Amino acid sequence: MWADDADWVIGGTEGQPFERRAHGVDDIVDLFRDLRGEREYFVQFVTQGPIEINGDEATAHCVCHEAARGPGESY
Repeated sequence: MWADDADWVIGGTEGQPFERRAHGVDDIVDLFRDLRGEREYFVQFVTQGPIEINGDEATAHCVCHEAARGPGESY
């Protein structure tokens, strides 16, 4: 996730209404900061999925559950 050419895809299926994408470290950090925003807390719980290794490249798929609160909302 922190490689220069990393992609962070939230939603996972093209065209989902809540889909978010970030490419590269700076874009990924900006997306996380946007998600965190002014919330009282924002926690991610990640369950590691399969990792496919092909030479010096790897692709990982993980399930991530989130919990957050504030201001005026919880999810």
